[in-house]
Amino acid sequence: MMIEHKLFNISLFLLLLFSGDLSGDLSLSFTVRDGDKVTLPCENVINNHHSCHTTTWLFTDSRGKAAVELVNLGQIKETVKSDRLSVTAECSLVIKKVTAEDVGRYTCRQFRGNPGRQQGPDAVVHLSDVIMTEQKSRDQVTLNCSVQVHGQCEHKVKWIHYSEALNRDYSNIKTLQSSCSATVTFVNSLYSHISNSDFKCNVTTEDDKEQLFTFSPHSSGEETITTTTVKLEITIENTMRAGLATKELESIEGSRKLQNWSWYRLIIASLGLAALIAAVVIVNIWIRVGEKAQMDENTMCKDEDDDGAVNYENVQSSDEV
Repeated sequence: MMIEHKLFNISLFLLLLFSGDLSGDLSLSFTVRDGDKVTLPCENVINNHHSCHTTTWLFTDSRGKAAVELVNLGQIKETVKSDRLSVTAECSLVIKKVTAEDVGRYTCRQFRGNPGRQQGPDAVVHLSDVIMTEQKSRDQVTLNCSVQVHGQCEHKVKWIHYSEALNRDYSNIKTLQSSCSATVTFVNSLYSHISNSDFKCNVTTEDDKEQLFTFSPHSSGEETITTTTVKLEITIENTMRAGLATKELESIEGSRKLQNWSWYRLIIASLGLAALIAAVVIVNIWIRVGEKAQMDENTMCKDEDDDGAVNYENVQSSDEV
């Protein structure tokens, strides 16, 4: 009888162990804001592991594609998001800058032996992503909060606020709730003093766990435009700036060309003036040389005439003496 009782206790212990009641919950859910970091725990890690060499992480996206191996026996595999992944000392999977592409089912498995054989059941973590956007027009602002989930959505979403002005007057506020999303619209001119950070998105998970997310449309850290209106305005502004920049560049280039042409004209004029001066000097020297040669020639001719002339002097004859 004692032996049967001990066998029953051992069987019950093993049943509780593999069902997760003693080893921890083997099915977890995490809901995080878009752009945040999340740590997914592995609840079936084998004791006395060395650098998570027994742990493998698999990922199945929300579209139901085949599972992708993210971590193989503690080593991160090369994938499109491997640069955002890391493994902790407890073999938890860390994902930085969560996006909608990360939504899905994450499975942690343990292997031993060579070849490796799976040890124990899978530890599963479901990851959901909260996305908040803003739409602006001339007279109103619309905030949207939605949850991307793996499988059927059972989350409840609503907007709450902490503004006394809004608490006093709801006539100009419109709210809309649907499956896994909620919107709030208010007149911007009437509530110009209200900040978007006054609004918080309240998300209730399927296990009735509530989470509050302060409005932050660009939490992912990437430069994104959430509305067509804002995108159009920014596009026009950028185009105008580009046009002005182009005109400025053309003006600067034109000024440079004009300045260069002025230098060219100055250089050409200087060279022309120098050539003219040189020509005048050369002509002057040539004229002087010619005059000097003429004078020398005249002098020589005069000397020759003097040599051929007969000088008559008054010679008195002897008779006259």
